[in-house]
Amino acid sequence: TWRYVPDYYNPDTLFNLSRLSGGLAIEDFLFMFFLGGIITIAYKLIFKKEVIKPHKKQHLFSIIGFFISYIIIAFIFTFNPIYNLIISSFIGYIIIIVQRYDLLKHSFYGAITFTLFYFLFVMGFNLLFPEAINTFWTIKNLSGIIIFKTPIEELLYAFSFGLMWAPMYEYVKGYK
Repeated sequence: TWRYVPDYYNPDTLFNLSRLSGGLAIEDFLFMFFLGGIITIAYKLIFKKEVIKPHKKQHLFSIIGFFISYIIIAFIFTFNPIYNLIISSFIGYIIIIVQRYDLLKHSFYGAITFTLFYFLFVMGFNLLFPEAINTFWTIKNLSGIIIFKTPIEELLYAFSFGLMWAPMYEYVKGYK
């Protein structure tokens, strides 16, 4: 399925775009863009990694594989779209590791770092807005596993997204 809104969550957005488009709003694009940057920078700061000379040719197959797998899964299965996003991110990660095994540790540490960061962010969000998860997330369509007021799907999403996007700059540019 394609509809994040209202199948996964149903937030208020600028110009009500999320409800009109089924999930694509300005905030979603900004969220994904900034998350990718946060994952990359957090990994570099925490693990003191620097990008050095080019390693191999540039790659885009992981990003293409992510989108193709997302589309195929959406046509075949009818489960909640957050699961599709998680699976497609894992597929993108596998493509990266097959092509660039040297990015395995980067991916894993980036995923752990980002998941912890994301979890702390959601916990803070829950403190500021205690009813947000129950108000905006469609809990009945999820697994029902909640950790400190956070649906497990959010944490699985953060981990899979971190696996794929933490090494993305080095992967796409061919850097080591």
